[in-house]
Amino acid sequence: MPGEPIPTIFIRYLTDQAQFYSMTGEWIHRFSAFGGSFVIPRMFSPQELDPILPYLPSQEVDSKSLDKLQAISQDVPRDLAGALIEKLRGFQRACAEVHRQHLGRLVRMHSLVAYQSQTREMMLPEIASIVLQKPDPEELTEVMLWTTHAVLSRDMGFKRLNGMNHHIAPLWRVNSLHQMQKFEQVRNWVREYQEGVISQATALNDHGSPIDWQKYLMDVNPIPRFIQKTRRLIQDSRKHRSVVASSNIGPSRHKIAPKSLEHDAIVRETTLTKFNDMEKGIIGFLKSWCLTVEIQAGGDTWSLGPILLRAIGTYDGHELDARTAYLFLMEIGVCAPWDDRMCYDTNMHIPTSQDQKTKYLFDWAARRVTAIEHGSQPLQDSLASLRKDWANMAVYAIDSADAREIDDGISIEKIEGDESMFWVHVHIANPSAFVQPGDAVERYAARMISTVYTAETVYPMIDPRLSQAHFSLANNRPVLTVSIKLTLDGEIIERNLTPGWIHNLQRFTPTQVSQALGNDIDPPQAPSYVLKVGRSTGDTFNAADSTSLSSTAISDLRRLQQLGHARRIKRQGSTKSKINHLQGSLLVPDPHVYIQRGGLGPSYSPLHGRRFTGDPAISWEVKELSLDDQLTGVQHSLVSDMMMLACEAVGDWCSERNIPALYRGTEWNTTQPMLVEAYRAKFNAAVSVEHKFLYLRALSRSEGTATHKSMPVPHRLLGVPAYIQMTSPLRRYTDMLVHWQLQAALLHEASHGRDSLIGSRDDSYLPFSRARLDTLLPNISAHDRDVRRLSSRSKIHWILQLLSRAFYFKEAELPSTVDVFVLHDLSSTTKRNALGIVKQLNGYRTEVVHNDVAHREGGVKLGDWWQCRIQEVDTYQQHVLCLPIRLLKRDVPP
Repeated sequence: MPGEPIPTIFIRYLTDQAQFYSMTGEWIHRFSAFGGSFVIPRMFSPQELDPILPYLPSQEVDSKSLDKLQAISQDVPRDLAGALIEKLRGFQRACAEVHRQHLGRLVRMHSLVAYQSQTREMMLPEIASIVLQKPDPEELTEVMLWTTHAVLSRDMGFKRLNGMNHHIAPLWRVNSLHQMQKFEQVRNWVREYQEGVISQATALNDHGSPIDWQKYLMDVNPIPRFIQKTRRLIQDSRKHRSVVASSNIGPSRHKIAPKSLEHDAIVRETTLTKFNDMEKGIIGFLKSWCLTVEIQAGGDTWSLGPILLRAIGTYDGHELDARTAYLFLMEIGVCAPWDDRMCYDTNMHIPTSQDQKTKYLFDWAARRVTAIEHGSQPLQDSLASLRKDWANMAVYAIDSADAREIDDGISIEKIEGDESMFWVHVHIANPSAFVQPGDAVERYAARMISTVYTAETVYPMIDPRLSQAHFSLANNRPVLTVSIKLTLDGEIIERNLTPGWIHNLQRFTPTQVSQALGNDIDPPQAPSYVLKVGRSTGDTFNAADSTSLSSTAISDLRRLQQLGHARRIKRQGSTKSKINHLQGSLLVPDPHVYIQRGGLGPSYSPLHGRRFTGDPAISWEVKELSLDDQLTGVQHSLVSDMMMLACEAVGDWCSERNIPALYRGTEWNTTQPMLVEAYRAKFNAAVSVEHKFLYLRALSRSEGTATHKSMPVPHRLLGVPAYIQMTSPLRRYTDMLVHWQLQAALLHEASHGRDSLIGSRDDSYLPFSRARLDTLLPNISAHDRDVRRLSSRSKIHWILQLLSRAFYFKEAELPSTVDVFVLHDLSSTTKRNALGIVKQLNGYRTEVVHNDVAHREGGVKLGDWWQCRIQEVDTYQQHVLCLPIRLLKRDVPP
């Protein structure tokens, strides 16, 4: 099949780089092994690859050689590589044959699987079964799956829902037939408009006079009128906001006095015009191109976007790409000028993503919660008969003062006559006892996977009307308690799980606890200041009720801290790493964003052209980066120690009973143990703090890849044989899923005898069998990564909004020059600049341009310190570019 990617063999990891060998007999290094969209595991054995290893690079290559096919040494005997290449060619020939046999159905693939008016999500095997007429999935071969995947990748009716390969997350979005018809309608309008523009210059009427095609098109085609209307909106926008070279849109020239609007809002929205149905169709296409990214790159449909932007005629000097299309949507007021486009990504399954299924489940869950509130569908406690009354035992919840929901609390219980050990109790919110699989609330939670936190708002997984009124920890609330009998030196003697009720919750903030215990949760920090743009109204949260700590509370918490520390030291003694898993992590503080009381998410609306007056207030606590502090690592807090203790105990409890659950751990390929030893040696030999920091980062990335399994998997970084995260069921669906498994086991043992499941292989009593979990896990894991990516990108978005307004519009003062430490001589995003972190801005990442100054010093090298000047802040591509001015420091690594 023409245009197909070149099949390659993954050979091994070399720190940040993945090594491949191609069917053309060449090797290539890339930043990630997950760049391939289709992977066949174990197609080649290590024994088949061993003979060519001596002829391939054994370490990372320089930036000039990355992502480029390189000829292998001519000294390689032909028979060594020939067998590998022939195996790949045989696979390719088999794929071509499947394509030939099923050509008619492959061409009509979209019409065979798409719904008329609803989008749908399908696994690759589901699509292949229908298209290739293989009702039994066991009949599907890797050749058939690859052939189907290759056609899907070129069909505009399909969109892969994440960037991972098909074995990790083989989920595709299938656009509805109606949506594709709307795209086709826009395509016809654009073609007709283009033909009209061409004919305008050449066509004559019956009287020999030029035909006014523009007037004719106005009557039959919406494009000319849409162009006129949007040009007026853009002109209005540019009277109030500037556009900078990187396609950023600037702040409003007019500000809003906070007291002039209700609800303390600091922005005003004004409707300027209304869009008709055809114009909304054009806007919908542009949204699908640049926001929700529902259109595959390439092809005729993709090319419509640049044609429309060129016809509008207001973007001379701009690349006519998706970035400029997003600028266009902001200038006409369909999106707000500060909107975070990631919140429209249909992968995210949040209410703003414009995803039909998410909206349907959101509405269904909302109706269910309303019915609960009105008493027509009351909650039922499935664990009522097993609940223990914890009476007046003090339960300590340690969370920020503005936390709306409390997932967990801790308590301690003395053992009479034995001062060498204690019962540690971790009490966890218990929504799973009241919300069962299949419930509307569960279906929406499964769709979201977790509560999504962005800088400007929160998208809760469970409706706050339900979680705050019934499940969040408070007096007289249900809990699932993990109890661990622990010795003073951190040895676990016994563990229990008990449903119960708590009646004496005491809430404290981390700062209160830290001060009361006489120690800082975090080590001393460098002096900081607040970088701020915009005017805030001084928004205040409904701070939770918190009291000063009593002498009993201080004594209890000090003992809990001692026990948590002892257990952590015991765990670290079981791992060979000896490296704090938080060391080398660059923890950039979150920005604070204020728009109006209660926050405000993205505001996409295709109904009207709008003007936004005023802008969000953004503040960011800034301090200088210290590599010494990064080497020391972030200290563990009392709360994190207690949560890890509970997750370890539940992992062991489920492991003893062979309960399939979501075990978290680390795994590595065969080359990683050798890399770990090599980087540990280099770390120990390094003298400068710069090289110690770089080797520590390399070491931490080589320690293994995080994984989810339905059976126990060792967590090498934590030093435990089984680990199950389950302490946040109000905000993580995976934790709720674990709770359903736990409560089924508790109910079973209540009927058949305590510990009766130990050693059992039966999972018939569980709501989720191992086979079902194995089916769910790939997409749960992939969506979990997407959610974490959204939260991370949201932080970056608002930091860049702040830096853009400070840099281009002088709303805040930035340093005239910055010191940049180089992490890598090539950025994984642009593939041309170096990647660094800015000392004066919390270690925020930047790209360093290889300019003439850098070339005179031999280039920008790993471990360098450069004095730089900020050149560009790009809020769409999400990067800051810095120009080197002077080399400050360069050490040669040992």
